[in-house]
Amino acid sequence: MSDQSFQTFSLSRRTGTGTTYAERVYGFLVEHTPQPICDDCIAKATNIARENINQLTSILGLTRDFGKAEGTCAICKGNKRVTRSQRYA
Repeated sequence: MSDQSFQTFSLSRRTGTGTTYAERVYGFLVEHTPQPICDDCIAKATNIARENINQLTSILGLTRDFGKAEGTCAICKGNKRVTRSQRYA
């Protein structure tokens, strides 16, 4: 997924920090490479609604830079769908 297409993602609403939701989620997952993290924990850490996180991670999970699968979240230890950055692992 190129940086240019990532920046034009449909959930590009700007936050108070001047970054888009997509940029915040992308950055959070890259910072936590290669840990698998669930949508609930991503939502809490980024202060973005869970519904928006699910849309973003579903798209990211289709790229070669990220993976989305059943697993154990590195933060809450719950067994659920998790997303992880694979690019920088």
